[in-house]
Amino acid sequence: MFFSRLLLHGSVVLCFGIFLICPVFARADTHPEPVVRTLEKQNEKVNIKVSWPVTGISRIDEESEGFVRGVVAEFEKEAEELAALWEQERGKETAEIFVPRELSVTYELTRPTQTVESILWTVWSYMGGAHGQLSLVAHNYEVETGYPVLLEDLFLDPERAILEFARISRQRLGAESNPEEEAIPDDMLQAGTEPVESNFQIFVLLSDGLRIHFPPYQVAPWAMGPQSVDITLKELNMAKPDMKFWAPITN
Repeated sequence: MFFSRLLLHGSVVLCFGIFLICPVFARADTHPEPVVRTLEKQNEKVNIKVSWPVTGISRIDEESEGFVRGVVAEFEKEAEELAALWEQERGKETAEIFVPRELSVTYELTRPTQTVESILWTVWSYMGGAHGQLSLVAHNYEVETGYPVLLEDLFLDPERAILEFARISRQRLGAESNPEEEAIPDDMLQAGTEPVESNFQIFVLLSDGLRIHFPPYQVAPWAMGPQSVDITLKELNMAKPDMKFWAPITN
């Protein structure tokens, strides 16, 4: 699907829509208070409602808007192509059963430390079928520069960090750790937490660690929803975290 390509490889900027602006949250620093911009589009073919933050940090704001508008552009393109294909193969009446097609993009913006701002994007779409598609994307940025913060920036030994991510995620999500809950299938958990960087790309910083997110189907079935694991700096000590990224917020 288009999300896996787009969310990994960037975005395309498309200009349209009306923006609605309202406050999000206050911050204890000199940057402007963030606002949220919302784009909505509804007709007989699509129902789109997306939002993104404006933080006052130009590099972050440009990337956030470009990311969201790129998702919208790809969604509309794929919706048009799918509608034409279904009409050709199944007839117009059958093709219209699954319209309007829907897209929603929401986000959670946090300032976990003095030096980092994190955005967790939730992208949900429905193109027809039994259920929609849900994707998660995480962006972490340096507050002062707006540059992305990557795994290799956070740890002096990122390979060791990935090994610890795998070990701790399996321990926290495994059946033995959740005896009173529905058990995640072990084969899915093992495959989705193999110690490779691609399995741990969706993370946001916490004040004393980080939170790894797993979208549906990576480590658990759709019915069990997304999963997440919080890991502390103490648990990642062997990976040698760069503590400048975890500087506590000061007034």
